[in-house]
Amino acid sequence: VSEASLLGWARASLEPPSELPLGELTSAAIAGSLGLSTHRGKMVRLWEAKSGRRLGAMALKEQPFGCDVGVVGVRKGACDVAGCRTVAAVGDVDGRLYLLDLEEPLESRTQ
Repeated sequence: VSEASLLGWARASLEPPSELPLGELTSAAIAGSLGLSTHRGKMVRLWEAKSGRRLGAMALKEQPFGCDVGVVGVRKGACDVAGCRTVAAVGDVDGRLYLLDLEEPLESRTQ
């Protein structure tokens, strides 16, 4: 962990927490600047981690059970993000696993 990273976390801890309007939340995960959450009513929502601003949503065929978000790929250098993608895995109550590329729009997508 770098000193700059620790200073960033220290500054963030001084900001008042913001309430995210994510009703009937069943699970949530954050990776970098993105958050993903699952909700009753078969909904999956993508949002900005810092502000909670909604970036997209989609409906699944069955009720989502849980989710996780991460970055996959290999960086060629410290500043090179080419080849890296932010992805999510969402499981539903029937045991299906959905893999989502969060760099593509979620709006109006039905799985």
